[in-house]
Amino acid sequence: MYSSENEAHSILRKMVEYMEQKPINKISEEAFNSRLKFIYDHFKIIDNEKMYTYVELLELCTVIKNAWHYDGLLIDPYNSLSKDQKILKGLGGHEYDYQATTEMRIFCKKHRVSIWLNTHANTTALRMVHRIDHQYGGHPIPPMASDVEGGGKFVNRADDFIVIHRYTQHPTDFMITNIHVRKVKEIETGGRPTPMEMPIKMRSIINNVGFSIDGMNLIQKSDDIV
Repeated sequence: MYSSENEAHSILRKMVEYMEQKPINKISEEAFNSRLKFIYDHFKIIDNEKMYTYVELLELCTVIKNAWHYDGLLIDPYNSLSKDQKILKGLGGHEYDYQATTEMRIFCKKHRVSIWLNTHANTTALRMVHRIDHQYGGHPIPPMASDVEGGGKFVNRADDFIVIHRYTQHPTDFMITNIHVRKVKEIETGGRPTPMEMPIKMRSIINNVGFSIDGMNLIQKSDDIV
């Protein structure tokens, strides 16, 4: 996991809270240590004090893969990666992103790893709001896949494309996270894009220690995690 915008201790705290479904100040020391051990056994967090190019990050993740097995890599977000100036000089910004995402795909196939690449919406999309007669009139519209910062090339290179949107200033629905599935490359294996006005709705649990869908907790709490 490489998250340049979140400190490692903050990520660890939130993961423990999700597993215990309690805020940190209500978790016993014994439970905290048990959950923390599980997290250390199953997750590795790359220090965000150093800036990486996509080349450097993939090289580091290759070294980690050779020493410790993992199935998924989260990069959060793409635009926090510094640019490799030698590659950028020869290609330009647009082709640079194509090469970066192509090499990420090759990395996935070579190491049998899934990459979850977080991006942001472009400035124009952030300004778009619902019509006044809409249920969320005046609030920002969920971005389309093509609204990703850097353009549609990210959609083209992805197997699946998901938009996560929340109406943060809505008086009652601010705690609901809307998941819009914009692209599923292989629908034969199951799954499909969500209907335009019917996203998957995840409701934050009280104290923001997890999410539920239709009243069902997404994380099955267990006292015997191994």
